[in-house]
Amino acid sequence: MSCQITRTREQVVATAATYVLVLMIVAGGAGLVSGLVGC
Repeated sequence: MSCQITRTREQVVATAATYVLVLMIVAGGAGLVSGLVGC
């Protein structure tokens, strides 16, 4: 049971890391687009 809890926690951490990475890419892309539009 403890193994399952550890695995679930690792899965949550991996999912959170992926979500943050995607969020950073989207934010970076939005900043790049707004910068190009601003110029």
